[in-house]
Amino acid sequence: MLNRTQPEPVQLFYSYAHEDEALRTMLEKHLSLLHRQGLLAPWHDRKIQAGAEWKQEIDEHLNAATIILLLLSSDFLASDYCYEHEMQRAMERHERGEARVIPIILRPCSWQSAPFGSLQALPRNGQAITTWRNRDAAFLEVEQSLRALIEYHPSPTPVSRSTAKSRENMALRLQSMYHELLADSLQEAAWIELGLSMQPNAVQNATNLWLRQVTRPAHPLPPGTSISKVYQEANQELLLLGKPGTGKSTLLYQLGHDLLKEAIKHPRHPLPVLFPLSSWAQKRLPLQEWIVEQLASPLYEVPRKLSQQWVQDEQILPLLDGLDEMEETARPACIAAINTYRREHPLRPLVVCSRSNEYRTASKPERLRLQSAVEVQPLSPAQLEATLNQADKPFAPLRAALKANPALRELARTPLWLAVLLLMFRNASSVETLPQRRSDQGRNLFEQYVQRMVERKGDRRRYPLKPTVHWLSFLARQMRQQNQTIFSVELLQPDWLPKQYQSMYHQSLSIFVAVLIGLNITLLVTFRLGLRIGLLGGMLAITIVRLAFREVIGKERRIALAEHITWSWIRAGKGFFVGLGAEPLLLSFVGLLVRQDSGPVKDLSIGWFIVGIAYLVAGLLGLLLGGLAPSQSLERHTFSPGEGIRRSLWNGLFIGLLAGSLTGLTAGLVAGPIPGLLIGLAALLVSGLFRGLLATIQHTLLRFWLRRAGCFPFQVGAFLEDARARHLLQRVGGAIASPIDSC
Repeated sequence: MLNRTQPEPVQLFYSYAHEDEALRTMLEKHLSLLHRQGLLAPWHDRKIQAGAEWKQEIDEHLNAATIILLLLSSDFLASDYCYEHEMQRAMERHERGEARVIPIILRPCSWQSAPFGSLQALPRNGQAITTWRNRDAAFLEVEQSLRALIEYHPSPTPVSRSTAKSRENMALRLQSMYHELLADSLQEAAWIELGLSMQPNAVQNATNLWLRQVTRPAHPLPPGTSISKVYQEANQELLLLGKPGTGKSTLLYQLGHDLLKEAIKHPRHPLPVLFPLSSWAQKRLPLQEWIVEQLASPLYEVPRKLSQQWVQDEQILPLLDGLDEMEETARPACIAAINTYRREHPLRPLVVCSRSNEYRTASKPERLRLQSAVEVQPLSPAQLEATLNQADKPFAPLRAALKANPALRELARTPLWLAVLLLMFRNASSVETLPQRRSDQGRNLFEQYVQRMVERKGDRRRYPLKPTVHWLSFLARQMRQQNQTIFSVELLQPDWLPKQYQSMYHQSLSIFVAVLIGLNITLLVTFRLGLRIGLLGGMLAITIVRLAFREVIGKERRIALAEHITWSWIRAGKGFFVGLGAEPLLLSFVGLLVRQDSGPVKDLSIGWFIVGIAYLVAGLLGLLLGGLAPSQSLERHTFSPGEGIRRSLWNGLFIGLLAGSLTGLTAGLVAGPIPGLLIGLAALLVSGLFRGLLATIQHTLLRFWLRRAGCFPFQVGAFLEDARARHLLQRVGGAIASPIDSC
């Protein structure tokens, strides 16, 4: 709780029943080195001096402690003073963030339903110390966990009102996200209860290795076991595995939803935040830094300082989804990064979700250091029959087809495909003949599913079957190539185009921008030197801009939308001085546009005054343009489809109008209203282009060429909404996920 550099030791309080005094003494001996090193200052009631008020002494030390150990046994739970007074007071301080409560399981007892049942206990495997073959090993694990906690974790601080409000807003955002993920899930449409199986060999359990326990074979959990119960029994360290379509990600969303309810009730419980692991492979940061980056990015839009505070104070419970969705070569490195994080923060809860086969291949060099692993099982024949019986109407044709076709029956054991079958044949009088081979059957079934959904829902005239299948196939290929699990319109990039169309896109973009700037130059020069010279100047400007665009802007192949505008005083200060330095160039340029006897500046004293005003305006313009910087959302769970493009357009117009107004005002004071208007328009165009308008133009041209190439519709957002209405895609805020990938 305190760092090594801090002089004061951590105050530790033992809450225990006197029947367990011998075990408490053994634990105290194992923690004695922490005391000698000045890291820990332990206290228990046997240190009360003769004649002191024992209740007052206990309350004073209990209220001053940073770490409170609850030494659990049946005697502790039966003690009125331990349970009703010490434990209740300890949990109150824990909920307010004033102390850390850690249950220590001394002897076997039923403690999981107690108020502290959701807290991470020690030993981490949930095995009572007295049941270990080597009790010293158990106490050693407790000591090592406490040492890691003291050395790596800062002391919790009382939550301020602003921080509490930020947490409340984050909880509401997560609540909306989990609701959307679960509401659109195909699993929900099929009323399926998923079976789970423990996989002890999938993880590297440090406790079992220390005790040299023989690894146990996989074994199923009782029917109806919830994922939340599995998570709690795993001491909040869980690996969730499953084959494609079995519903592992849906279970992860359900777990996040359940944990969020507890976090809303109890402010000290961490917020369960879903992080797509596919983005980790881009920079391969240490996991804690990566979590901070993800929180601070527009994925969740949490200020960086607050993100760091939440992570340090353990206010974030990472739910890491999609280990299998990054490049195969990056998966072992990601497992190693997670294990490094686990060694540095052994008491922090963590959940990882992955496809089974991909994880087992990636974990051959090193398995995840988690307490437990569970795998989602295919549906049993009884579950399959029960699911059909629970439907609102009989599925006699489907039931008959399942009995007659073994391959179809095996395919239906996967929850995703059963959900597809139920949606397809809800009111069908018969089931079309399907291939007997499962590999052909899956493809054929999906084609039939798409066909039926297109016939039943959506706009068949606008999006008929053939282009719908073609566009969805293109989207699926691109998402696989880009390692994306969630797609939004804003994520379209030029490399989605076929090679021959990429060149056309870049040529059309450079021509469009060059013509815009060339028209402005033509107007400016025509005003001063006539139409013929103006046209020549415009043509020259178009040529120069095209060359410059190809050499400078054209090298940046990716589209960066200006969805957000941030402010930096450092950049603003630099921009202020750049604006002052550029003002002589602006005045010289304006001077070329006017005759010596034209314009309002005829009196020398007035001229100097206006020049001073012009410098002030130029400095202000530089300050604003320098301080305002655009940025793009990497992920989006709260926007509506296409909102990022609209934001980029409006941000570009806002900054362009700001720059154009100030520049036009400066030029108008010096040269008159018409030159001021023309120069203001030029400033609006240039400033707006580099603050959002260019990205909007790029995106529009990209969608045009995607449509010309036959890859994707121009109105991408409308098509995605139509596909979602047909249950072909899943909506997540302003983004889209494939139901197949999300199950």
